[in-house]
Amino acid sequence: MTRRSFWMKALVGVGCCGALGSSQAAQEPPPPTTDPGLAAAPQPVTVLVSDRPLVTVDWDGDQGPIKLLGTLEQGPEGMLSLSDGIGRRRQVRWTEIEALAPVTEPSAGLPLGAYSVGIVSEPGQGFEKTIRIGGYSSSSGGSGANASLASARGPASDTVEGWRLMRLPAGGSITVTGEPYGSVTIPLDRVRSYQMAPIRGGVQSLPPGDIRLELVPGASVSIPLPRVVFLRRDRPRGTIFLVLEDGQQFNGREVEFPRITLELLSEVDEKAPPTRVELARVVQLNRTPPGGGR
Repeated sequence: MTRRSFWMKALVGVGCCGALGSSQAAQEPPPPTTDPGLAAAPQPVTVLVSDRPLVTVDWDGDQGPIKLLGTLEQGPEGMLSLSDGIGRRRQVRWTEIEALAPVTEPSAGLPLGAYSVGIVSEPGQGFEKTIRIGGYSSSSGGSGANASLASARGPASDTVEGWRLMRLPAGGSITVTGEPYGSVTIPLDRVRSYQMAPIRGGVQSLPPGDIRLELVPGASVSIPLPRVVFLRRDRPRGTIFLVLEDGQQFNGREVEFPRITLELLSEVDEKAPPTRVELARVVQLNRTPPGGGR
């Protein structure tokens, strides 16, 4: 073989290999521009539940003040009689109380020894005062979902006056369990303040399911749960209030409610198992959508 023939065959071989390599490259998909293993950051979610809620209790121990965070296992039996500054009266169970604090500055209709009370099913209570919906604080003006929430509160006097309880049930007590103290039964006459505490976590999105409510007799609407950013239920009265991502609001009679379980991811430990909360137990829910603020 001459030197010229050798180089001709070598060039042909290189050309064939190059063509084959180009063909294989054309058939292979391009590398991903993002890492598929990197999921979007979870959306913050906070919920209040009606049975066995998480609560904080300030009370007087034998040696001084005590503050506990734990699960309410048992509260007083029977109904509590509430009134307000505009003449309304309402009977509620202990599990409907979101916030309770003694009157420290007496005023008309609120003497020392009475208690100011927030009800979990009504707007403007402790949890709702601090949440943000659609990037705006729910306790002020704003726009979008927040303006819808503010407009749903009713007369200003409802929020300003609030509910009052003249006296706690005599001889009553509440039992709270938590770490590191185990279980404690607290006499009501030692309670100085009581507050439902939200269960916090995160979700990639709320699970699928529709909430159906009757707006007026004969007219109902089904709302996909993943569109909801705020939810408040009055379970004894069977009503529900919803705010959606686009600011729409709906008030109506609860007709259907999804039988699903929320799995809330830990905000501090990625490896921690999710907290499971049955949606049927939820009386308030607040979700911060992507781009929104707390």
